Amino acid sequence: EVDDARGRMFARRGLQRLSVQLAARAPRRWLGAPPGSPETEAKLFGDSKWEGWEPTVYATYVASAVVLIFGLAKKPQTSIVQWAREEAMARLKVEEEGGQVEYGTHYAKEVAPSFEKDGVGEVPTVDQD
Repeated sequence: EVDDARGRMFARRGLQRLSVQLAARAPRRWLGAPPGSPETEAKLFGDSKWEGWEPTVYATYVASAVVLIFGLAKKPQTSIVQWAREEAMARLKVEEEGGQVEYGTHYAKEVAPSFEKDGVGEVPTVDQD
């Protein structure tokens, strides 16, 4: 049994030495391109020359960003909270002027103006109720 265990121990050591020798002979891995290759000498953002399609695409990106920023900033407030705030302010104004508030009637006319038209071909006018 001792000779068998000793044989296995020597076999393990031999395999370990063999694997170390094979690893030393194996080519070194660089996790990318090896030194001196064109990939390692490239600039970070490439050449400063633009290709033919780039100015058009970049101008479109900038124009889209400007339209989105200003368009979303100027969009109308259509939330129920905003409508309720405007309605409450309009009702307070009616009560301050001495009027009677009737529930079910909308007093904030600025939110949705109505237009009237006298006939075909006429220019619509804002209803002044």
